[in-house]
Amino acid sequence: MATTEKVLRGQGNRNHVIHISSNGVANATATEIIDLSEVFPLHGKIAVEKIESNIWGFANVSLTWAFSTPEQITVLGQGHQEIDWTGVGGMHPSKTTASGTGDIMLATTATGNDALEESGYNVTLYCKASNSL
Repeated sequence: MATTEKVLRGQGNRNHVIHISSNGVANATATEIIDLSEVFPLHGKIAVEKIESNIWGFANVSLTWAFSTPEQITVLGQGHQEIDWTGVGGMHPSKTTASGTGDIMLATTATGNDALEESGYNVTLYCKASNSL
């Protein structure tokens, strides 16, 4: 059975941990996983400080900022991966929200294997409200 789950854990009004897990659900087109107006309504800007992931069965999982021309955050490959931008203040979008929402989108790329029940991902994003873009 295919399932997708999103869990949002607030850590005050500036920091959030968002965990997205999916088993057997492909997102060939970008799907919103973080709505800035919902998660950070007072700030409207976000920085991704850290990402932890485990991808299986898909070629990769792509994370992008939602702008009129999507801006890539990163592409996560198969297996376990950790990316940490805390030492540089987090990953910020280079565009302003005037050209889009700045929400975070997720898309998967298939491997050519149609056995989606053997595909899935766990992605955890550590985010903070940001005053700069």
